[in-house]
Amino acid sequence: MAVDPELLKTVFFAGDPHGDFSGLNHAALSHRPRAMFMLGDFELEASLDDMVHEAAAVTDLWWIHGNHDVTRAHHYDYLFGSGLAHRCLSGGVVTIDNLRVAGLGGHFLGRIWHPLRDEGRPRYRTREEYLATVPMQERWNGGLPRKARAAIFPEDVEALWHQRADVLITHEAPSCHPHGFRIIDDLAEAMGATLIVHGHHHVTYGVTYRERPLTALGVGLGAVIDGRGCVIVEGGFDPEAGVELAAEYRQLRDRPSGELWIPESPECSAGKTP
Repeated sequence: MAVDPELLKTVFFAGDPHGDFSGLNHAALSHRPRAMFMLGDFELEASLDDMVHEAAAVTDLWWIHGNHDVTRAHHYDYLFGSGLAHRCLSGGVVTIDNLRVAGLGGHFLGRIWHPLRDEGRPRYRTREEYLATVPMQERWNGGLPRKARAAIFPEDVEALWHQRADVLITHEAPSCHPHGFRIIDDLAEAMGATLIVHGHHHVTYGVTYRERPLTALGVGLGAVIDGRGCVIVEGGFDPEAGVELAAEYRQLRDRPSGELWIPESPECSAGKTP
């Protein structure tokens, strides 16, 4: 990778906590990383700043949202109305030392845009376009329906396309995952990013692409990894999930060529990192 691995040691990525923030708080307090990026699906029962105050006190904390952050009204409010609302990175780029990290939160929603359906054509390109079709009684707080607020629109990808980044964090997976999307690979490459880090699928793994200058890292349920793919906190580690992913990966017809690897322990092994 073009990014300095010594810098990647100091940047952490936290997988979907789904209400349990003990792992990421522990990782932050124990290792004091330069920055930590949270990959969505918080399912908050209190404000985000209350749940991660330990981590926020010792590291530069950023987040993107996932599909479960709009499931209930209070999940949305505790996230987007929190004291860390300004730390949402979706649609933006932040520089940590010399490392540029871009964020794309949310997920693909069929009634708006699903790149694997309708030959990849979106039904709506912008939120304004979609909102114009939504009856007043279906709007939430006078705007988009709540569940549509986690949808990825083409305008989100377009907003990032001509910006520059070294790392792209997403909730959705890139195409190396059986349920991933090539548009995420394309976006990363357009931005000049060589590393994609995602949540959503609750398994920690890595793929080094052979035909594109990309490495993808998935972060498991409640897990924390560094930018090299080294496991800091295992979270809800399920070895069977890794075995199943490897089997599915081999069967994917349209998967990018590359090497998939599954971390076996919290120790960083040179044979298990890109």
